[in-house]
Amino acid sequence: MNLGRDTSPEGRLVTKWIFNASIDGIGKHHLTSIFPISIFQYKKGVNADKGDINYDLKQLALKSMSKRIYPNWCNCDWSQAHEDSNNPDTFFSTINISVA
Repeated sequence: MNLGRDTSPEGRLVTKWIFNASIDGIGKHHLTSIFPISIFQYKKGVNADKGDINYDLKQLALKSMSKRIYPNWCNCDWSQAHEDSNNPDTFFSTINISVA
């Protein structure tokens, strides 16, 4: 699951819920979940710096990572990531599945 770049209210809410669930752990022993595998998409102008709309989600991802070793991270500012900001299907990700 690629997370961190959706700036819609719904997308932000789902991302917060997933990271909070990851931080809390599973069951009465609060075990670390191995599924779903989450990947935080780091991107300048979206979640990199204070003032970015999803900066709070980056902070939550860091908290989750420090406690659970999840999420994994990908740098969407990689020079070979040729994205169209108007087309999420072109966003850099580790696995990209389109449902038509």
